[in-house]
Amino acid sequence: MLSEASLGGVAGLALSSFTQVTALVACDLPDRRENPMSIRTSAYITFTGNAEEALTFYHSVFGGNLEIDKYGDMPDTEFPFEPEPEWVAHGDLTGPVNISGGDGGDQPLKSHVYSFLVYSDSIEEGRALLEKLSANGGEEAMAYEEAPWGDHYGQVRDRFGVLWAVEANEN
Repeated sequence: MLSEASLGGVAGLALSSFTQVTALVACDLPDRRENPMSIRTSAYITFTGNAEEALTFYHSVFGGNLEIDKYGDMPDTEFPFEPEPEWVAHGDLTGPVNISGGDGGDQPLKSHVYSFLVYSDSIEEGRALLEKLSANGGEEAMAYEEAPWGDHYGQVRDRFGVLWAVEANEN
């Protein structure tokens, strides 16, 4: 086995530094046996000019951390379209619900081909979430009640056109 004494001077320093770097890297790597992927997912919604209002609303409902970057605050950059300066270039809500988005779309969000499904550990919390999501112009899409599989389930479409489903089981 090599040692600093047998290598002397600079070589000894290099060996010592290499050993330290290796130890730091090993400490910073996640244990791949427990979590083979170190990623997170977030749905991305392209809003029609109201991304800041929508993401701020979702932040008020779910909490978490909200970061918003607007086109007008970015350095001069060329885009393949002409964004309005007040439009959101990228917004990111992280927490119990992860949602990302920005402005630039011209299609309404109202659709039946997607929805967000939120699981709650409490029937009352589920009911409260549906009430918050339907506030100020949202509408009930499916009554919140006991479903055939035993959980409580309901749907609302928020005022931005996004469909939310909430499922709760207190068992």
